[in-house]
Amino acid sequence: MSETVSLSSLTLQEKIGQLIIVKPEGLNEKYIKELYIGGIFLKTKKSAERYMEIISFYQNNSKIKLFVAADMEGYFNPFKFYSSKSFEEITDEQDAYDLGI
Repeated sequence: MSETVSLSSLTLQEKIGQLIIVKPEGLNEKYIKELYIGGIFLKTKKSAERYMEIISFYQNNSKIKLFVAADMEGYFNPFKFYSSKSFEEITDEQDAYDLGI
């Protein structure tokens, strides 16, 4: 859906749905068409391409652009600009401090 939609044009059910963030099981239009979700939470995908496929599917099928969140600690990192140790690689207090700043 490419048209711009304002919150004021949504039904009450759609507005309530905007408060919901789901951890989607695959590519399922039901989340958008029945729950009117406001966002997705992604975890433990195997490749950057899989993240992009899932995000694109949900963004392209939603009336309003979705909030996208991901748990990346200790998992595959698709972001070339971000590099950090995972928790299992922290060996001392200095490593923990460095990770936190």
